[in-house]
Amino acid sequence: MKYDLNDNKKNQSSTYRKTEFSANNGFFDWTSSNLPSNAEFYISDIDSGVFAFRNRCNTFMLVEIKCFQSEVKTHQRNTFSILHKLIKAGIEATNGKIKIEDKNFDVCYLGFHLLQFEKTDPTNGKIFLNNKQITESQLINFLSLEDPEL
Repeated sequence: MKYDLNDNKKNQSSTYRKTEFSANNGFFDWTSSNLPSNAEFYISDIDSGVFAFRNRCNTFMLVEIKCFQSEVKTHQRNTFSILHKLIKAGIEATNGKIKIEDKNFDVCYLGFHLLQFEKTDPTNGKIFLNNKQITESQLINFLSLEDPEL
């Protein structure tokens, strides 16, 4: 069966955890307490480790999350590079304007990032963003799309 990307009634995402089957329940719980409300901000778990963070202005980024400071495997890095380049090319080709279900959207892509936790989430160890140690406050600003230049 083909997955229908337009079936938004079945595939709604937000900042609260809807399932007990998340790869990192602690991180989902942390996002619901620390990031903007689900009326203004959306989080989609793409593959139990890659998350899409998007605000109501359709600014978004993709973030690979690794616990215990795990590294990205070569095949993952290659896949993420392909996705990143395809997204950038698509946005450039459309000048960031797309149409979904008869609605027009202006989108802004902030890239693909690596978020590593020393243990399992921001509350129980060091935090690294793109191999640079950051604070929990900086992480909140970054994931809230308030400071994408970290």
